[in-house]
Amino acid sequence: MLCKPSRSGMLGIVAAVSMLATGSAASAQTSWKLYDVRDLSGLVSPSRHSSSTATAKRTRQTLALYEPMSTEAQPKADTISDGVDALMTRLCDTLGLSRKRLFDGVYGIQGAADEHAQILGMLEDVRALFDERYAVDIGWFATPTNVIPAIGDTVAFPESGGYRHRIVVTRRTPTPLVRVTESAHVSDIQAIVATQAVAYDPDVSTVSDGLRLSILVGAGKQSSSATWIRITGSLNHVTLDRKSTRMSSQGTAPAIDVPTMGIELPSVSIRSIRSDLLVDYGRLTVLGVVDGFEAGQSIVMAASVRTLGD
Repeated sequence: MLCKPSRSGMLGIVAAVSMLATGSAASAQTSWKLYDVRDLSGLVSPSRHSSSTATAKRTRQTLALYEPMSTEAQPKADTISDGVDALMTRLCDTLGLSRKRLFDGVYGIQGAADEHAQILGMLEDVRALFDERYAVDIGWFATPTNVIPAIGDTVAFPESGGYRHRIVVTRRTPTPLVRVTESAHVSDIQAIVATQAVAYDPDVSTVSDGLRLSILVGAGKQSSSATWIRITGSLNHVTLDRKSTRMSSQGTAPAIDVPTMGIELPSVSIRSIRSDLLVDYGRLTVLGVVDGFEAGQSIVMAASVRTLGD
C-alpha cells in the first residue's frame, strides 16, 4: 500500500534537497586569490649561468616533494625559465588549480577554500626547508708532519700562516666555497719574422691556485649540541717554471738576430679532500689532514659550526 505524502511533507523534502545543493555549491565555489612568492626567488631559482649548480639541484629536489604520483608526462623544470614559476606550476598541477603569472613572483590562483589552504600549507613547507641556517668557520693551515692532530681533535687557528673563511649555509643544501688565485702566464709563443723585422704572438693561459669545496651541514642525525658536516673538494698549489726558447730567423734576408724568449710551464699539485664528521657546535674540529706541498709538511682542514642566532 502506497502512501501519498502530504503537501507539507513534499515541501520539507524539497527544502532539504535545496539546502544540500546550496551547501555543496558553496563548498565547491572557487575564487581567485593573489599569491606573493617573491621571497622564494633567492631560494629556488636556478643559476643563470649553469643548470647543474647546487641551486638548480636544490630546485629539483624541492619540486620532487610535490610531484604528482602519476604516469602522465609532467613539464620539465629546465623548460621553464624561472625556478619559482616551475615550483608554482608543479604545485598548481598537483591540485588541479588554474594559475596566472601576473609578474615575477606574483600569481593569481583559482580554487576552493580548502584548496587555497592546502597550497598555502605547501608554500610554508617549502619556506621551512630553508629556515635552518648555520655559520661555518672553515680554514686550513700547515703543520710539521710529526705533530699532526687526529681527526676529531679540537684545535685553534694559528695567528699567522693559515687561511680562514666564514660562510653561511642552509641545512642539507650543498654550498660551494671557492677561494682561488688565478695566475696568467705565457704558455706558448710564436715568432712572426719579416724582412728586417720580427714580432711575437704569445698564447696566454691561466691556472688556479687555492681551495674549492662543497660544504654540507646537517646531512645526518644531529642533536642539540652536535651536527654532521661533510666537505668535498680539492686544494691546489701551482708553481710556474720558466723555460727559455730560441726563436728561428730562417728565411730572412739578410739574417737578423732574434732574441731568446721565455715561456712558463705550470706545475699543479692537487690534494683531494673528503670528510664526513659529527662535530660539536662552536668547537673548531679537525676534519682532515692531507700531505703538504713542502717536505715534512702536512695541511690541516678544520671547521666549527654554529646555528645562526647563537
